Amino acid sequence: MPTPLEYLETSELLEELKNRFPEMIFVGYVPTNKKIDTDSYQICIKSSMHGSLGLTKILESACIEAGE
Repeated sequence: MPTPLEYLETSELLEELKNRFPEMIFVGYVPTNKKIDTDSYQICIKSSMHGSLGLTKILESACIEAGE
């Protein structure tokens, strides 16, 4: 029986996603009380430079379409 997502560590979840998708970009944000939030982002990239640029362009279009 698979482990429910809420019990997976972030690193385990990202590893599973990397196994499922040949190219992916993940950016997560957790707000902190620090004045400089450099530690509040987690980024995982499994892609070529060309693939990364294509994925970010698709995301940009989706955000504009969603009105966000």
